[in-house]
Amino acid sequence: LSHRLYGKNAKKWWASFVFALTQPAIVLIDHGHFQYNTVCLGLSLWSFHFMTKSSFRDCVIGGVLFCMALNFKQMALYFAPAVFAYLLSRCFEGSFIRKFCCLGFTVIASFASLWWPFFVFPHSGASGLQSALHVLKRQFPFSRGLFEGKVSNL
Repeated sequence: LSHRLYGKNAKKWWASFVFALTQPAIVLIDHGHFQYNTVCLGLSLWSFHFMTKSSFRDCVIGGVLFCMALNFKQMALYFAPAVFAYLLSRCFEGSFIRKFCCLGFTVIASFASLWWPFFVFPHSGASGLQSALHVLKRQFPFSRGLFEGKVSNL
């Protein structure tokens, strides 16, 4: 965005970049409470950037970046239906089966590489499956109930 606003003016570009990184709301609230939502948002924005390029190879790179965002924080689930619909629509441009299988393999490989350490190196006294289920329970704490989750976020 800053390239579009300032063009070739490097000084204004760096000033806007530093200002965006040191925004008080991000530093105090997001990083101060150890939420790190900006990492998920950054990965999501990079994935959207690559997905909207004309090359399907860039679309696949965007799919990998979105898988990383989704595995970093479940907040990216809000974008997942729209991303799925967009990526599916990109498969209809040309050979559907080849593009669909390429994206499917990419998503499966991305998730497998991100979850592999939990299966291979489980925490003490647990199997790989138990370790992965423990991570899922920590990511999606449904056992606390909806009210308890709402109270903890206030």
